[in-house]
Amino acid sequence: MNPGTYHISVRHTDNIAETGTYNLNVECVSTRVITAGATYGGTISPSGTISVPQGADQAFTVRPSGGNAILSVEVDGVSQPGAVGLTTPYTYTFTNVTTSHTITATFDLPVDACVEIDDVPLDARFQAAQANIMFVVDDSGSMDWEFMTPEDNGLFRPLGRIFRYVFDDPGDNLYSDALPRGENRMMWKSQWSGYNKMYYNYKVSYTPWPTHGDADPDNPRSNPIQANPTFNLSETYDTIETAAGGEIIVDNEDAEFSKTPNAVTVIVNDRDTNFAKTASNGGEWKSGTGQEAYNEDIYYTKSEGDYTALWTPNLAAGEYEVYARWTESSNRSTAVPYTINHAGGSNTVNVNQRQNGGKWVYLGTFIFNGVSSENVIISHTVTNRTSDLVCADAVSFVPTGSAWDWSTDTQAYNDHYFYTPSSGNYTATWTPDLPVAGTWEVQARWYANNERSENVTYTINYVDTSGNPQTATSYSTLQIEIETSPCCIYLLFKD
Repeated sequence: MNPGTYHISVRHTDNIAETGTYNLNVECVSTRVITAGATYGGTISPSGTISVPQGADQAFTVRPSGGNAILSVEVDGVSQPGAVGLTTPYTYTFTNVTTSHTITATFDLPVDACVEIDDVPLDARFQAAQANIMFVVDDSGSMDWEFMTPEDNGLFRPLGRIFRYVFDDPGDNLYSDALPRGENRMMWKSQWSGYNKMYYNYKVSYTPWPTHGDADPDNPRSNPIQANPTFNLSETYDTIETAAGGEIIVDNEDAEFSKTPNAVTVIVNDRDTNFAKTASNGGEWKSGTGQEAYNEDIYYTKSEGDYTALWTPNLAAGEYEVYARWTESSNRSTAVPYTINHAGGSNTVNVNQRQNGGKWVYLGTFIFNGVSSENVIISHTVTNRTSDLVCADAVSFVPTGSAWDWSTDTQAYNDHYFYTPSSGNYTATWTPDLPVAGTWEVQARWYANNERSENVTYTINYVDTSGNPQTATSYSTLQIEIETSPCCIYLLFKD
């Protein structure tokens, strides 16, 4: 009974109304409560809420079951060290109980008693089960990548460009961003398991997929559940330039390469070193990605403030068409000011960034002298977060008239090549710095398609064994010129 005031009433069973004297005997016994419980893997006895008379003793027995061990016994939140690790019963006794208590037992399955849950059903043995970890994998394109790095959403971006694959496309890649042969392919972090978690780790013992045997070490499958396509690991992954007596490669991005006309299309992206941005008065540029963005990345605003974005191209002197690109959104400004600083002064063009996302939008045609003060800049104050925001992505400078253009592809050496987009007169010249005089084998490489010329002339200027047309020096000079409209990549000189 709880403490309090109680009223006692007496009634005869035969409903006779009489008065008399009654004796009420009351015995007060003080009791305390001990709450006992155990997790899965064993028992505690007794369990539940146990009433214990004031000053009495009460014992509890903890029994692990099914090969389990006692992980802990806590009395009023304090662990009892003598119980930890026991596989036999453990008894704890509360003596001279004067207050309420708690006792809780937990259990653990010893490591050497673990069984494979795929071979033995969980209810086959009475035992504690370790936590199950569920991996949920979607079927999106990212599952096809050969990179899993700690940055850029798992991708590899060594020089501002995204790569998704370490090896050449065996025939089922969803994207075209494989490491190109040349300098990019030699970047060691792409093939180090400490950075690229998808790459082979010699310290790990790999087991076959269920129902599959060991992989073919020479021709492993691209997809483990499909017999084809496979990788040919006997092929050359890349070549390394050597010293004298080896081979010399002149690539189209080397100092020994030149071309006319010299002007080319130049794109300045928001992740390039010649892009800059500022934010003040509460403003902050945010970094984002999107399919509409050039190279899939952008900067954008979300708050009110003052913002600038500056694209500074490295141009040869000449006339260029200028284009801008952005991602569209309903909360963007309809009058984003692009100011083009060129040889003739400055022009500002306002654009609507709620539309034309992912497109190159024409800003005008201007003369540039190729100096650092020539650029394109956005200078904008955001006054409303729902209708006046700005995106900074990329700006393109396209030379007018005949001009080489450039592109990238894994067929190209170092992933880069120049090509002729229109009719005109073009030359490309490779001038190697050969370490020794002698006979050299010359090879050319290009990116082919059905728009290329079938009669590209390579003119080789050299000194013959008779010293004609000039006396050979310690460094032979060899030039190769293209006189029609081809695609050019690099030339290889082999001793």
